Amino acid sequence: MGRRWFLVAISVVVIVAVWARPWEGGVAVDLVVDLPKAIEQRPEPSAFSATDAIQNGVWKKSIYVTQPSRLVYRIEDVPAKAWLQVDMGIRESAWRRPNSGVLFVVSVKPAGAPLQGMISIVINPFNNEADRQWQPVKIDLTPWAGQALDVYLETRAPHEGADLQNHLALWGAPAITVR
Repeated sequence: MGRRWFLVAISVVVIVAVWARPWEGGVAVDLVVDLPKAIEQRPEPSAFSATDAIQNGVWKKSIYVTQPSRLVYRIEDVPAKAWLQVDMGIRESAWRRPNSGVLFVVSVKPAGAPLQGMISIVINPFNNEADRQWQPVKIDLTPWAGQALDVYLETRAPHEGADLQNHLALWGAPAITVR
């Protein structure tokens, strides 16, 4: 009888361990939740708002910004196997309004090193129907594991003289994840 209970207990522990998968990833830093902790919010903190946003039927927790902007987050200790994941989009209300789109720029700055541009992309759903959905980006942060790293999320005009009237940018579900 005692041996059977022991085997049942071991089975339960194994099942819980496999189900929970503590060795497998998840969100280490939710940048929407941590919006107030961003070390830089330009042009001003009131330019940013946390919201739920939709792109072509897909809802995400997001950061909404209506003008050219810069958010900087400091990650004090980049986890091993970390990735920066973010989806970019333009608020659906701007899809059919004439506009120039938005240039999204993601960069990182390791402690004591220069800023490193990782990706830049223009999203313009008015002129490009393929941009009427979330545009996902995943950046491998493992080269900086164990180090401090600043993560930059910027929106800009896509070119000089661009119309900024419908600059309705969304950073969808930005997070540092661990795999």
